[in-house]
Amino acid sequence: MKNLFINKYNELRSGWGLAILFLAYVIVSNIAAAAVAVVWGIAWVVTSGGSISTDDILYLMSDKNLLLIANLAGQLAGFFVPWLMFKLMYKKGFHSLGFVGKRWLGMFAAGLLLGAATFSLSYLIMYVTGSVRVTDFDFDVVLSPLFWLQFAAFGLGAGFVEEALCRGGMSTLLKTTRNKWAVIFIPSVIFGLLHLGNANVTIFSIANIVLVGVAFALLFIKTGSIWICVGMHLAWNVVQGLVFGINVSGNPALGILSSENTAGLEWLNGGGFGAEGGAAVSMVLAFTIVALLVIPIKRVEGGWSLEGDLPLLREKTDVNTSK
Repeated sequence: MKNLFINKYNELRSGWGLAILFLAYVIVSNIAAAAVAVVWGIAWVVTSGGSISTDDILYLMSDKNLLLIANLAGQLAGFFVPWLMFKLMYKKGFHSLGFVGKRWLGMFAAGLLLGAATFSLSYLIMYVTGSVRVTDFDFDVVLSPLFWLQFAAFGLGAGFVEEALCRGGMSTLLKTTRNKWAVIFIPSVIFGLLHLGNANVTIFSIANIVLVGVAFALLFIKTGSIWICVGMHLAWNVVQGLVFGINVSGNPALGILSSENTAGLEWLNGGGFGAEGGAAVSMVLAFTIVALLVIPIKRVEGGWSLEGDLPLLREKTDVNTSK
């Protein structure tokens, strides 16, 4: 029976670790989001004279500001789940998840540049092929509170939380498999499946998000720092939604530019899901993955590694019983 839960290195099997991490994340993030929604609803009732109608409830359920704030609360709470799990189970901190102090700013900046460049190239392909066109330019959107709420949710929230969960937590747990490809592909597939509930999702869009996960995983493994993944993820989402005005994984975004897809070319522009559901992004991601496989990248000294912290066990502390 022990072999069902413990491997030959006396480590908790990675499947059980993933299950614990994912379940804890879902519970904590949903409780936090629900708490914010309840507080918002109570405030609405108080300010509306102590009563609330069915129409009020329907309005609240569709309020973009409330949805974004509740989502942010869930993301913020969920960010600490991997750290708390590793702290309680293995007495390890953020460093073990790849949040390495050395060169963190340089890694983060490199990720920002890489994310902005790769998505801009995707947009250029769509623009040149006529599958998308710019319909408006309005820099004043940066004065809108909704713009900054979306920046927090799509950029900071997704960039930090999804990377801490999928690359930091899941990849680290999967090191116990001693299999590089499991570390790369399993979190990437889970990352893709997390978007199944998004609007206008397709098999093609999920496949592209899995490819995004593979690119992030290769960056993580080759640099030893999760900061470059966070930066790339943040910039990819922000440039996609808040600069070019394209739906971010099915979520409408308020952008400085307004972009309109050309009907009949959804296979290239991604349709209602956004560019991540189209072949333009597929081509750029395939090129990026090949480049990451063949181009040597300098690792961060003392950074995260496939062999580091193995065997993944709770460290035992010596107890001094002498008097």
